Amino acid sequence: MSTDLSTAITCATSNATSVSCNRLHRLTQAANEMAEKKVTEMMKAVDKATEKLNALNQTLQIVIEYKEKLAGIESSLNTKYLLDLMHLNKVDREIRRMRIIDEEVTIKYNRMLALETRAERLRTKLEDKANLDEQRQQHQNLLDSQHISFFAQRTTSYSQRNTLNNYQINDLNQGGAFNKTSGIFTVPVNGLYYFYFTALKTKQGLSGTSRLTVQIAQTSPPLRVLAKGYMDSSDWNGWFSVQFKAIANLVVNDRIAVQLLEGSIYESGISGHVTTNFGGYLIVRL
Repeated sequence: MSTDLSTAITCATSNATSVSCNRLHRLTQAANEMAEKKVTEMMKAVDKATEKLNALNQTLQIVIEYKEKLAGIESSLNTKYLLDLMHLNKVDREIRRMRIIDEEVTIKYNRMLALETRAERLRTKLEDKANLDEQRQQHQNLLDSQHISFFAQRTTSYSQRNTLNNYQINDLNQGGAFNKTSGIFTVPVNGLYYFYFTALKTKQGLSGTSRLTVQIAQTSPPLRVLAKGYMDSSDWNGWFSVQFKAIANLVVNDRIAVQLLEGSIYESGISGHVTTNFGGYLIVRL
């Protein structure tokens, strides 16, 4: 190589055209061309490497941008997760509260059922009592209907002729068929009845007559006399009693009363000394 370098120097300084110099010149030219070619190839390789680097840079930028997006998504997901967690906690508290309310409702419902059961039992007892009272009343009504009777008294004197006696006292009225204000007994059921009447005749010195005539009569059509009491005394100052009774077959709504036909009935007005009495009762149903 030192010989080639010497030859090159000699050819350069002497402008020689010898075979050696020409050959060197060709070698140099070839070396330069080869060097240029290699430089060109290297430049192309550098360009390709640059392109690849740029592509890598672009890919890296995309990766960075994607990573940033992922970071944003992650942050959003974290935020959403925290919000969902808060919401779940709220829902969990609400569920616990609803469970407490449900337990309270269940307790109150059970209490309500217990109250309804007690109310139903009380209602049943009241209905049973009402039914029992009704049965007792029906039984009492039946007894009353089977034991029809009455007893009435006057506490004052009476002299209104051809009228019906009325009464002030009516301590007995089984069946409710007697009206003391009108003095009428209204027959409630068909049957055989017994009636009686007692009174004291006013003395002739007060009434102006020695006679007293009273009758028990059916005042509803057909009109008929069931019994009559008659007293005639010539004793000016005498007090005489009249008593009589009647037994008759009667039907529903027949009306029975006592009529004063003549004279006057006497009452002293002294409590416990009542002598005017009218009574009766059902003997048997027909």
